[in-house]
Amino acid sequence: MKRSLLVVLLAAALMKPAQAAEAFNPLHKDKILHMTVSLGITYASARAFQHLDLPLWQSVLFASLVTMGAGLAKEAIDPIFDGQDLIADGIGTAAGASLILIFPYGWGAPKKSSRTQLIRQPVSR
Repeated sequence: MKRSLLVVLLAAALMKPAQAAEAFNPLHKDKILHMTVSLGITYASARAFQHLDLPLWQSVLFASLVTMGAGLAKEAIDPIFDGQDLIADGIGTAAGASLILIFPYGWGAPKKSSRTQLIRQPVSR
């Protein structure tokens, strides 16, 4: 695990840096797309993890890791590594995680009478 993390970090360090160090502009079309897609991935994967009966905090944590991993993988295959895209991914991930934490029983959340609650009910004899 440590080796694979080291390889990813070294590969990212050896990639060609962005052309110019511009200020982060959250209104740039590319950054808006990164934030929107990251929000969607985080929200959808957190709800999926909730349906697997993981606690809310674990669902959000795993969803955030999945989203940032996807963003890092996308930047790794780009010809020019742009750290500002990762910042936009982080903003979108934080927004998606916040939505889940603020509205834990919102759209897509498992119902209170989920399948595991039905399974765990004692059997009457």
